Order: sequence, then C-alpha cells, then structure tokens
Amino acid sequence: MLKNINAEQRIINYVVVLLLTATLFPLNSAFGFSTKKDSKDEKTINYKVTVIDSAQNAPMELVNLVLKRGDQVMHVNLTNHFGVAVFHDIEQGEYVLVLNFIGYKELALPVTIDPAHNSINLKMQEKAIGLKEVVVSGAKGGQVSNYIDIRTGNKTFDVETYHAAPSTRMTTVIQQNLTGAVRAPTGEVHIRGQHGEFSYFIDGIPIPLGVFGGLNEVVDTKVIKDITFYTGGFPAWYGGQSAAIIDIQNRVPPGGFHLNLSTYAGSYLTSSNQNLGDKVGVFKALNSNGQSFSLSNHSGSSFGYFLSGSRDETDRRIDQPVEKLFNDHGFDYFLYGKFDYLLSDKDYITSNLNYSKTQTQVPFDPAEGINYDSQTSYNSFQTLSYYHTFSSEVDKSSELFAGLYVREGGLKFNTSPYDETLQYLGGDTTTGYRVNQDRSFTT
Repeated sequence: MLKNINAEQRIINYVVVLLLTATLFPLNSAFGFSTKKDSKDEKTINYKVTVIDSAQNAPMELVNLVLKRGDQVMHVNLTNHFGVAVFHDIEQGEYVLVLNFIGYKELALPVTIDPAHNSINLKMQEKAIGLKEVVVSGAKGGQVSNYIDIRTGNKTFDVETYHAAPSTRMTTVIQQNLTGAVRAPTGEVHIRGQHGEFSYFIDGIPIPLGVFGGLNEVVDTKVIKDITFYTGGFPAWYGGQSAAIIDIQNRVPPGGFHLNLSTYAGSYLTSSNQNLGDKVGVFKALNSNGQSFSLSNHSGSSFGYFLSGSRDETDRRIDQPVEKLFNDHGFDYFLYGKFDYLLSDKDYITSNLNYSKTQTQVPFDPAEGINYDSQTSYNSFQTLSYYHTFSSEVDKSSELFAGLYVREGGLKFNTSPYDETLQYLGGDTTTGYRVNQDRSFTT
C-alpha cells in the first residue's frame, strides 16, 4: 500500500511540474515547435528577375545572375525559357545584381529586396563588334572550362571560358572533360571501358545511342550553354545500367542575325625505319581539312532559329600496325538545327534536328593479302519539347514539361570488292561468300 501511495505521489508531482512549465514556458516552445513564423522567415523573400533582349524584345534564356554583397557572392541563378529566374528565401536588404551573357554587355546594378521590391525587369544589349589588336596571354587563375560542383561532385562544362578549335565536335568535348572517356577513330565514345553505356539528355529528352554504341555528334558546340556530367549516384529517373549521363543545356543565340564561317587545313610528315611502299618511301604526308558554318536569327520576339553544318576529312583515321600505311582515310558530315518558339507568356516550344554521317576506310591485313574494307555509319534524331507555366508567382510557381523524340541510325560495313582471297565457307556450302553488314533502326 505504501508503494502505491508513493507512485501516485510521483505522478502528481510530474503533473504539477508540467503545469508550472506550461505556465512559465509555452508548451510549443518547450517541445521544439511553434505556430508563430520564425523571425528569420519574416526577413526572407522570393525575388523574381526577368531579362529580355533590348533589340529583339525577346526573353533571354540561361543568363547568369549573381546576387552579391560587396565582394561576397550570396546567390547565383539562371533564367529559364521565358527569361525568368526566381531567387528563393533571400534575406531582405541591399544587394548588387550582376547579369552576364556571352556577346552582351555585362550589367551590374544595386537592388533593394523587400516586400515592396520583389521583382525587376531588365534589358540586355549586345556588344558592338570592333576590329582591334588581340593580346594573347596565359590563362588567369580559375579560368577553366570545367569545374566540380562541391555539393554533388558532378563535373560541369561551361562554354563561357572555353574557346574551341575549328575541328572541335561534341565527342571532342566529352573526351576532354569526362574522366575515363575515350573517342574511337570511327566516332564512338567509350567511358571507363563501357561500350555504349551512357546517355545524352538534350532539352530534358533522353537520346538513345545508335547501332554501334555512340552518336557521331548530337549538337553544335556553338549552342551549348553548359553540360553536366553525371558519373555515379544517378537520380532515379535516369535508370538502367550507365557509365555516365551527359545533360546538355543549349539555346538559340539571342540577338539579331549572326553568321560564322570557318575552315582549317593541316599536314605533317611521318617517317619510318622501313620503306612505306614504292610510291611513299620513308616519308608520308598525313593531311586533314574541314569547313563549318552556322547562322542564327530571331523573327520578332517569338521565333528563333540556329542552323549549322560541318565537314571534316582526315588521313590515318585508324592506326594500323603494319609497315605500309594504306586505306586510312575518313570523312565526317554533320547538320544541326534548333528552333525556339514562344506561343505565349506561359507556353514555349523548342525543337532539335540532327543528322551526322561518318565514312571510314578500315585497313585489314590478313596473311593472304591486303583488304580494303570500309564502314559507313549515320545517326539522326528529332526532338520536340513543350513547356507550360501554370503559375509564375514566386511563392506558387508550377510548370509542365512534355517531350517527344524520333531516333534513326544505321551501320554498313563492306569488305573490299577487289580482294578475292577473303572468302568464307559455311558448313552447308562449298561456295565462298563475303560477310558484310547493313543494319538500321528507328525509335
């Protein structure tokens, strides 16, 4: 009986303590939650920035926005297809807003962020092109074409600090910036020993790989804004077995009419301790050349387009381990188009069109004699992306994305029509035949 009285007394004491605590300190504070808005939340706000081209009066996509206080970078952002970027949970106060886009004058202006100033509309102007002396110097510290995101560990390629050679293609960018990537002479990309185990994402749409495990090219490097390389820990929506995900953000260059033409040619001599043939001797000239063009323009503030094409020709496409260099020529052809159309202030459509072709001479030197094989591969795709904004309010933003794609490709491998020695006999025939390949697909 004494034990029960003590137990009841302890319960009464606990109740008294709780009542006193509730009186002196609110229960919600004592247990770590509150119905009142935190004082920090009351000082934060969402800030909306809209950027348009001053000449075309068209929205500017992927403009770099930086909010700074003194020399300290507080927040960074990019504009979307409608030229809009929203900074979330920004502390109220005075900032400097910096806008940057290649080919346009940089803007830096002081802004006040508070409930009365929660949005701003800005116009950017193109830089005037002037002919002047060009001073070549070493790269400044930090001026690199790629960087590692310390939050995710993903490598990002930024075209703003990258000056490409005329012969640069998409596969070249991958080889230079993605660890473990190797570009084969015939155009495939192998990543960490995996053949074809990677995917491109263009405007949010996955582009499947081709017959032999790679796209010759996908987009023109002139329209790339940045590329994010995922090499592990993929988000669930990518799925499947992958060695890498290559997420490309591209855009039609803003502003008026632009035309670019370029060409290159090169040659070098190779030497060998052994004679390379009666017509070659000890030395042989290995040549390469290429041409490319691109043009872009906007029609009013709604429609923009970008078209490009290129051709490359090279010797010694495949290094054969033989004394005589033969059948080593190759050609690359590439066509690309991108189109943007603003249906309204809430609806946006963009499309990508691609065609690429690679012709490669394949040397084969069996014991029976030299064989002049050839391989031709082609790839193409067409995409259509649709974006709709249900609400652009800074606190209630919501969007819809839908995408369609068509993908074609093929591969032809032909053995030499001049070599009669390379004949194969099957178990059910005494007639020799050639083993050629002709594969194609549509997705």
